[in-house]
Amino acid sequence: MIGVAAIVAVFAGPAFADDLEGAYVGGGIGVGRIAAGTAGLAPFLGNVDQTHFAYDLSFGIHPTSTPLALELQYLDLGKSDISNAGPAVASGTVSQRGGGLFLIYYLPTPIVQVYVKGGGSRITTHTDVLTSCTSSGCLLASSNPTNNAFAFGAGVQWVVATRWAVRGEYERFNAGGGNPSLLTVGVAWTFL
Repeated sequence: MIGVAAIVAVFAGPAFADDLEGAYVGGGIGVGRIAAGTAGLAPFLGNVDQTHFAYDLSFGIHPTSTPLALELQYLDLGKSDISNAGPAVASGTVSQRGGGLFLIYYLPTPIVQVYVKGGGSRITTHTDVLTSCTSSGCLLASSNPTNNAFAFGAGVQWVVATRWAVRGEYERFNAGGGNPSLLTVGVAWTFL
């Protein structure tokens, strides 16, 4: 993640140096796809690949003099319940949350702004599995690995008022032994 920030600073620094206008905050709600493996805790449960309610919060700077923007994001992809009634009974939950730092490039399009984004993400996969239940109790296993990896996405933005915009966005990450993703619709408010 530090390497991504350094690359962004080198390439985007001159573009942002003279124009600090365009700072914004935003958020979106939508569908998160949790994709993770449970092999380390309960191999018989297999991989988790489910969609749930998800959201993201962002802070960014998009100077009006450049097609580039820099965005810091927090995301929550939701929580999945997992269970198995086979030879080894188990149940549990898997959730994925984290953040990202992205460089955004706005394509020169009229009316609706189309953009692509790339950068680094840090996603933690929280897994809790209750297994091996006997008359004396059950065994609870937990795992919380964090993955630092490349992330990318694309979106559209429509400015509906001077400082307000409506956004639609898709992002894909690498975490938990899978490729979780996020599809959201939200708003952004430019405060500078």
